[in-house]
Amino acid sequence: MHLTVNHSSTGDTTATAQDSFTWYEHANITQTGNYTHTFVNAAGCDSVVTLHLTIGHSSLGDTSAVVCDSFDWYEHTGITQSGDYTHTFVNAAGYDSVVTLHLTINYSNTGDTTAIACDSFDWYEHTGITASCDNLTHTFTNASGCDSVVTLHLTINHSSTGDTTAIACNSFDWYEHTNITASCDNLTHTFTNANGCDSVVTLHLTVNHSSTGDTTATAQDSFTWYEHANITQTGNYTHTFVNAAGCDSVVTLHLTIGHSSLGDTSAVVCDSFDWYEHTGITQSGDYTHTFVNAAGYDSVVTLHLTINYSNTGDTTAIACDSFDWYEHTGITQSGDYTHTFTNSNGCDSVVTLHLTINGASVANLTETVCETEIPYTWNGITFNAAGDTTITLTAANGCDSVVNMTLIMSPVYHVSETRSICPNELPYTWNSFTFGTGGTQAVTLTSSAGCDSVVTMTLILNAVYNVSETRSICQNELPYTWNSFTFGTGGTQTVTLTSSAGCDSVVTMTLIVNNPVSTELQVAACDSYEWNGETYTESGDHTLTLTTAAGCDSVVTLHLTINHAVSSEFTIETTDSCYIWNGQAYCVSGDYEQTLTSANGCDSIVTLHLTINVGIDEYDFAASMTVYPNPTTGILNIQIANIGTPISEFLLYDIYGKLVGKVRLQNSNSTETAQIDLAELSNGIYFVKAVAYGKVVAVRKVVKQ
Repeated sequence: MHLTVNHSSTGDTTATAQDSFTWYEHANITQTGNYTHTFVNAAGCDSVVTLHLTIGHSSLGDTSAVVCDSFDWYEHTGITQSGDYTHTFVNAAGYDSVVTLHLTINYSNTGDTTAIACDSFDWYEHTGITASCDNLTHTFTNASGCDSVVTLHLTINHSSTGDTTAIACNSFDWYEHTNITASCDNLTHTFTNANGCDSVVTLHLTVNHSSTGDTTATAQDSFTWYEHANITQTGNYTHTFVNAAGCDSVVTLHLTIGHSSLGDTSAVVCDSFDWYEHTGITQSGDYTHTFVNAAGYDSVVTLHLTINYSNTGDTTAIACDSFDWYEHTGITQSGDYTHTFTNSNGCDSVVTLHLTINGASVANLTETVCETEIPYTWNGITFNAAGDTTITLTAANGCDSVVNMTLIMSPVYHVSETRSICPNELPYTWNSFTFGTGGTQAVTLTSSAGCDSVVTMTLILNAVYNVSETRSICQNELPYTWNSFTFGTGGTQTVTLTSSAGCDSVVTMTLIVNNPVSTELQVAACDSYEWNGETYTESGDHTLTLTTAAGCDSVVTLHLTINHAVSSEFTIETTDSCYIWNGQAYCVSGDYEQTLTSANGCDSIVTLHLTINVGIDEYDFAASMTVYPNPTTGILNIQIANIGTPISEFLLYDIYGKLVGKVRLQNSNSTETAQIDLAELSNGIYFVKAVAYGKVVAVRKVVKQ
């Protein structure tokens, strides 16, 4: 059988009309909606076209407004009468929209009011008014919501003031002000004057106060003070005067009664003594002084004084360089020095030292000898090397005479000298000595200090160098210049140069010439080929210049052939639950790709457009059900809203009608949610059914991936 399966097709079209529309068998459509018409397509199958129709209508509207006095509304300006007015708009569908305004005009009114106030008056926004007036207005809102202007006729009466004066002792009472204890000018009392306003009287009050005082007195034996006569005891006594303000003034006397006293003291001093008014006392005896005791009376003290006397003495000394004497240490100058002892009666005994200091003499000597004169003897001292020594003799004054001797040794110099020459400079003469070859020779000379000086000469013969050098170059570097010689090709050349030591140096150069290298590659690739950082998508020849190990050009040519991948597609529509393609099952409608290998070795991408039609449809009988996510890999959420039909359970079936899952609801109501886990089920198509009273009320298709 040669079977040709042709397919139906679908299409969409859109239209907008005013009020009504006719389309094929649908005549005089007046409602916006979707309408279908079935044609026969070129394959002879049904072709269903859906019309998405929008019907637009003219519209009417109403609005209301309540205003004061007048109103402007579009073309209607300065309206002063209540009534209905219309204006025509264009609605969103492009048709007339007539709006009727139901307008109410309310009107403003005016009024007057009268007020009498003292000093100032506040009336709405007018505050602190201090003068009578008839021109102040305030605007209210009347019962109809419009302005109502009221004019105030205001009479301002004024308060009056007065003063009174009072003088009191300690405190004063005046109307509401009681027990005033301080003078003041700011206390007021308010009466009402003849025009009914306040009359404020200010009290100028002087409050005088009783005073107290203290006085102190000290007396001997007894004291009389006002009414207190012949007081003999220390204590506090009071007396009341009248002060300058006419009030009591109580004074307290703090009285101290004191008595005279006597005393003795003794002192032992040296030479003289000062004691109060007795100064420069030099004789032993008794002396008196009168103090004032704590009570303020005479206290006579007697001093029993003993005077002892100091004495003096002299001594003489002669010393060399320095001298120590009691607190005087390291004395280096002749002169008189004193020291104070304590004599047997405890007074100073001053002794004077008359001191003569004789100094030692110092001499410095220097001797210079040759190294060969060591050991060297001086004043019985033997020098085995250069150095310093000191000897002490006795001078004519009996003090030391110090001689410092410094011995300087002039060395025998040993000098080494090295010279380099070329072999052609032999024989070589130095200090009357002739070198026939390199070597070492010593001579003895006399130094500036008159001592021997040995000089050693080492003569070095510098070599004549023979050097060989090889260099490699590329052919394109010819001709090549070296030490003024030009190579036209590879070969060997010798030149004589001068070494760093100034002698002949023979250098031989060997030049090697390297030739360039060429290489070719044959490569076939799919779609693109990357070579040396470049990506090529077309066949062709490409060259690359590299560098050989010898540093010369190496040209590589790539002969590239680019083969391209092949793409193809086909469509399958089946009522089977799954479609097997190249050993793989596909159970969900969709587009799938497989990559094969073409004859040229490149990818061949084949696309399958698969439609699986299973004989179970989705539907709702008495409820609206939603499942998500769809497709799912595990948990499937179910939500259903029904109308007065409680859901008892959700059932899950595979495409073969086998029950593979169930969720039973305990307390069903008009809106239910539930979950079913598909994680353990095979990939494919499943159906969820909602059951109420044993009947299926909704079905949804679910894809498990």
